[in-house]
Amino acid sequence: MRHSNSRLLAALTLLLIGSPAFGQPASLWSKTYGRDLNDQFFNAATTADGGVAMVGLSFFLDTTRREDVSLIVTDSEGDSLWSRSYGTDQFDYGSAVCITRDGNIVVASYVSARGGTCWLTCFSPDGDSLWSRSLGEEYVGTWCWNLIALEDGGLALSGYTARNDGITSNFWLAKTDSVGNLLWTRSYGDRLNMYCWGCTETADGGFAMMGTGRLFESPEGNLLVIRTDADGNELWSRYYFTTYWAGGSIVQTDDGGFAVAGTALQRNGWSDAYLTQLDSSGEVTWTQYYDHYVGDLCAKAVKSPYGGFLLVGSVQSEGNSERDGLMIRVDRDGNILWTDIIGAAESPQSFSTVLPADDGCYILAGANTVGNGFGSDFWLYKTDSDPASVNDRPVTPYSLGLSSFPSPFNSSTFVSYSTPFTGPLSATLVTIGGRELTKWTGLQAGKGRIMIDGAGLATGEYWLRLEQNGNTATTRLVLVR
Repeated sequence: MRHSNSRLLAALTLLLIGSPAFGQPASLWSKTYGRDLNDQFFNAATTADGGVAMVGLSFFLDTTRREDVSLIVTDSEGDSLWSRSYGTDQFDYGSAVCITRDGNIVVASYVSARGGTCWLTCFSPDGDSLWSRSLGEEYVGTWCWNLIALEDGGLALSGYTARNDGITSNFWLAKTDSVGNLLWTRSYGDRLNMYCWGCTETADGGFAMMGTGRLFESPEGNLLVIRTDADGNELWSRYYFTTYWAGGSIVQTDDGGFAVAGTALQRNGWSDAYLTQLDSSGEVTWTQYYDHYVGDLCAKAVKSPYGGFLLVGSVQSEGNSERDGLMIRVDRDGNILWTDIIGAAESPQSFSTVLPADDGCYILAGANTVGNGFGSDFWLYKTDSDPASVNDRPVTPYSLGLSSFPSPFNSSTFVSYSTPFTGPLSATLVTIGGRELTKWTGLQAGKGRIMIDGAGLATGEYWLRLEQNGNTATTRLVLVR
């Protein structure tokens, strides 16, 4: 593993506590889901019809004292459609979920029986069990926190796996075919304790992971990012010497770089949410810290349909033991556009993930504490449209996603696209002056990739334009020789 001594503090670092430029979005609805049990939320994904699939665990308070995997599926208005609870007679929980290209729901779960291993279970959109696979006893002590449906129909899993000593752990990445059969697995690590919390598929079909690398003699963890190719072979890895805590996420930006979000512990014991922009080789471009109260936690960040990012997590004020849900909306440079804190004294709440909706709103998922604070329910919260849309004008939600890698390029580059819409989809390569060079029609809706061959093209700038149903997205391409 190749290291870099890049420091977050060597880049432009700001502590943001200024006034937001916009007001908060209104709440459209807020709903909780539980079975009078101790339900703990872990992850969620948007279903093919705009609903939400949530996974976690249900703790049974009867004589069995067991924990089962819990899966709850809702429609686009948050109304529960169906739910499933399953597992062994020990401790099991659903840790990740994704939606396949054909609309099925795949759940990754940790099963404590036989030392603990990772299982995959696939359900139809109506809740019928289609298949279930164990990764095998050789992967005892493996936790999957990220599950990605790939363009080739397979699945990518990432998290961390125990080493032979049964105590320390490595970053872990695996790929399966469309029915969960393991194709390959990779482990990455050179420190005593390493945990992978976030993973994203890159424009060239590879992966980028983020998490912590920590030495036992120090309670402080360092942020670690690892970049791989499509077969899981490491391309580069970098440590960033910030005091880092669990959780967080990574997304690839339109310029081929990465935005990494998480929680940084300060020397006074307080915590701040942060967002770091990296270039395509992992060098820090800038870092922003967001300080509201003594305990700001960032669980995840996503790219906003309107540009920039939305960070979600929880916040705790000084002298208060309870937490409230936290949203921080920033522009592409990390400057705050608006913030919102959601909670009630009798019902502490926290967000774990955010799902941009087709209508330009956001659906946030997390936990809503119930009773005497010893139990919690799954929780969904939907906002109205983003106040930070372009110039406060009503706009068509920017739902077409484009990214390219490598950029700049000297022979060829891959442009990845994503769209939730159905209907004719086309792409056009144009010069900087607007002259059309190549046009692709009849592209498959959903996710796909277009290879741009630089042969026959002159050195310079180009644009790739994606069009569907009157929506347009563009990405800049730079060819160098």
